Amino acid sequence: MGGTYRTAGAGHVGPQTLSWYWKLRLKMSRSLLHSQTWPTPKSRDVGSYGSVELYAEALRMAQREGVITPALLGSKDNGLGARLRGLHIVKSPTKTIAEDLLRELKAYGWIRPSTNEPPSLMLTDAGKKITETLKSDPRGFRRKLLVKMHEWFQIPGWFVTRLHAINPKHNGEVVLPSPCKDWTPEARNWEDVKWTDELEIQVTRSYDQTKALLPHGFPVMLDTWIGQIKREWEEISNARRRRVSRPKIEPGEKVKTYAPRGRLSRSMRAAAVELLFANKRPLDGREDFETAKHPIPPRSFQSWCPLLESLELIFYTDSHPSVTGRVIFPCSAFRGPTCDSRFEEISGVRDPEGRTLWLHSPSWSTETSRQFIETLHSVYIGTKSRTKTLYVSLLDVRDEVCRRLRLSSFTFDEFLGETIRYSLNSPGDRAFAISVESDVRPNLQGGHGVFRRPVYLQNVPHSLIAISFAT
Repeated sequence: MGGTYRTAGAGHVGPQTLSWYWKLRLKMSRSLLHSQTWPTPKSRDVGSYGSVELYAEALRMAQREGVITPALLGSKDNGLGARLRGLHIVKSPTKTIAEDLLRELKAYGWIRPSTNEPPSLMLTDAGKKITETLKSDPRGFRRKLLVKMHEWFQIPGWFVTRLHAINPKHNGEVVLPSPCKDWTPEARNWEDVKWTDELEIQVTRSYDQTKALLPHGFPVMLDTWIGQIKREWEEISNARRRRVSRPKIEPGEKVKTYAPRGRLSRSMRAAAVELLFANKRPLDGREDFETAKHPIPPRSFQSWCPLLESLELIFYTDSHPSVTGRVIFPCSAFRGPTCDSRFEEISGVRDPEGRTLWLHSPSWSTETSRQFIETLHSVYIGTKSRTKTLYVSLLDVRDEVCRRLRLSSFTFDEFLGETIRYSLNSPGDRAFAISVESDVRPNLQGGHGVFRRPVYLQNVPHSLIAISFAT
């Protein structure tokens, strides 16, 4: 037909019309594609809060004092003061963190400028309502905060979707590799920034271990991985030397050496964020946002993980005994309507396809209790065999139980409390006893260990567990 075709009742369509037709189809396809992208975030600057607890404390303070300011938040007498982050005591928030926190609460509509002098902020009607929710229903407060954070940043929902996109075969479980734990190189002179064969060997060792344990958890080719790490290493190495105060260094003196392990760890983390959490998806190259900006730059990645964990969207650990790096997995997913009582719908959070976010939030029941207790016993026995001690790290046990059952840390705390109560009256043939302690073992006193969230039972942090069984 020479480039023409016939439609019923439409007569002939010539080549020029056909060209217009396909241009319209292409435009419609592009429009449909863009409609599947996430809305542009209203902000990309999230504070280094560590958890949602700072939001709660700020609202309580605003209610108690009537007004709130950055200076009041940082006050040693009336402010937030020292608080527990993991197993580490954190001092009062810096001025920058206090200002970021109040800016977010204002954006959420929970505080507004007051008419008082000097300038200050006060609770809005919505802020008073959410503060009352905080008192009576802490979990309900976290759900409302999740919706507000998603509306403002888009990252909460997007991050969950990205995890599932990275590893769709295994429910979004992802690994960010780090140097192997047995690599302890000596310090280097600051000027010695050359990329060496030793560094490449360590990167390859870590990569091979990750692929052997969780082959789909890091879908990056080795050459691509090494190349990106080299670029990050060079960028970090070219940064200006800081003036610091350390033991054996005069105040204000520039550092003369650096730790290769630390620099390689930073380079690997930045490379992993760039390759897995950029705007383009790592598997199909599809863009999630209509912008060239990085959705979650490496500098804010460290802030987002604990925040998303405390919102019960994800779970992560840097201390898995078999994995050299950070293991992250979602405790949530976007899906259509379901009658599965194990999931809780967050109707205020939707993906570009219109599906709502569902959190895996099972209730304590006959089935869930059986599954939880069996998994807890199995993980404890495995950990005890590995460490050769009666009391083992409760945090290690928690991490693996949550990984196997896809539970949030809050659900683990709740279920462990229920298990302890059940153990007091467990049947004779299935009798067991659980003992938990708050002592901190040496392996929890340094590195990532001090920032690991403890297990809270009746608001008391615990870090050790022993389980004995009837013989």
